[in-house]
This record gives sequence, structure tokens and C-alpha cells, in this order.
Amino acid sequence: MSLSRVYRLYLNKSRKSASEHKNMPESLPVLPSFREPPIVESVLGVEFDTLESWSILAFGEFWQAIRESYPTYELQPPIGAAPGGELTIEYGFPGKLPVRCWFKNTSDSQLLQVQDDRFLYNWRNYVTEDKYPRYEEKLRPEFIKEWETFCSFLSTKSSEMPKIKSCQITYVNHLEQGKEWEKLDDIVEAFAFLNGSFQVGSLSSLNFQLAADVPSENLKVQVSIAKALRNSDSKEIVQFSLTGIAVPESSDLDSILNCLDKIRRNLVVVFKNMTSEKMHQRWGLEDV
Repeated sequence: MSLSRVYRLYLNKSRKSASEHKNMPESLPVLPSFREPPIVESVLGVEFDTLESWSILAFGEFWQAIRESYPTYELQPPIGAAPGGELTIEYGFPGKLPVRCWFKNTSDSQLLQVQDDRFLYNWRNYVTEDKYPRYEEKLRPEFIKEWETFCSFLSTKSSEMPKIKSCQITYVNHLEQGKEWEKLDDIVEAFAFLNGSFQVGSLSSLNFQLAADVPSENLKVQVSIAKALRNSDSKEIVQFSLTGIAVPESSDLDSILNCLDKIRRNLVVVFKNMTSEKMHQRWGLEDV
């Protein structure tokens, strides 16, 4: 079943008025919600035309503007876009400033990723087991605040304002051994599109990826499911990641937010429809 069909099947069942839910942006339909979702990281961000005035010195100057909230930093290779829209890490790509900077808060649960053509806000929870902050209540408002801070910084430096090329949301979920699965064979029961579709002997590895267009939404969706060893605590996990990428109508904040809202709506629908009812019960799917 295509991702666009998965989306349409659910959306037809979920067009309740968003006005009943005061924390939701007014234009959004009510979406499925889980009391204990397996999410460990959320990323909201934008890609824009390269800022010609951005330099290595700008990273330090921007850090001084946000240092009270993000007291530490870490240098990383830049993120790029491969043919087809997939996100990649670039090493020594000619013509680009080969630096991305992480600005991290004290608990390491929030960070800003900045490079000369990209701005990302991350929430992550690999160790502290903090409750997942809801999109409407925390993630969206925090992105707005930090994006406005970034744009204000550019303005004070008489820099050009970002011309947005695309918006992005990524959700990273960890299905832990001992919780969602015991032996790797069990993982087929976690995903609706795998459960009952084939018989396996004994799985020793798992690496599944797909990328799909949702033409009705002018959206690209990337999904990966892979067995891994979590660095923070050496637990065996199956990492289930979803990324949505779309182009906003313009570079103004309202257009960016409308685009992010659309991406989020689609990713939530895909997440629910790709996972099984067994997992929905475990994660506490709430009535909508």
C-alpha cells in the first residue's frame, strides 16, 4: 500500500474539528496521540539558500547571542541533500562551508543545528527519560522562538534573510529489546505492513528503507527501520525513523509553520498506519 493511500485512508476517518482542542493550530485535524510513544528525538527545521555572508566567525557571534540557553557547542560535518531528496552528511563538499555547529543546552536534551544553509531545532531524550514534549505545546513554540532569534541575529548583522527551500521534520523512535520485542523475529508483530505478510526463520539483522512522494500533499516521506545498539546505554533497539520534507509557499513564518504542520500531520498518520494494534495498545493510543 502506498504512503499516499495510507494517509488518505486515515485522514478520511479523522476530520474532527481542531477547534475542540485549544492547543492545536486551528487548521489541523485531530490526530492520533499516544500516552507513552517510543519517540526519543524530534527535529524541526528549514533548509534555505546559502547565506553568502555567513562565515566561521558568525558561529561564534551567534553562540554569544544564545549562550545563556545553549552553553556548549560541538562541531559537525554539514548536512546536505542527495539526489532524490535524501538527507546526507557531507565531507569536504566543494563550494560549501564545511561546518555545522550544534549548540546544546545544559541537559543535552535540546540543541540547535546551524550551518550556512540550514537551521534545525532538536529535542532528544536518549538517557533522561523525560516525558515527550507535545508538538503543539512545546516543539512548535520552541522552534518559533529559536527561529526568530536566528533571524533577528541575521538582521542585526545586516545579513540577507533566509530564502526557504524546504521544511523538514524527523521523528526518531526506539523500539527496545525487552519492551517491544524479545527476539528480533518478534519485530514483525510491531509493524502492520509486516505482520502476517511472510514467515521468517530467525532474523539476525534488519535494515529497511523507503522513500515515497505524497503527490496530494506535495510531500516527500523517508522511512527507515534498522536494528542497532544504542550508544547511550548499549541497549539493543530497532530504530524507526520518519522524515518529511516539503516546500513552503514563501519564506515568511506563517508559511513555514503551515508547511511544518502539514509534514507533522502526515508523519503521524504514517506512523500509526505502519505500526500494529499491539504496539498501539502498548504505547497507549488515545481516542480521537
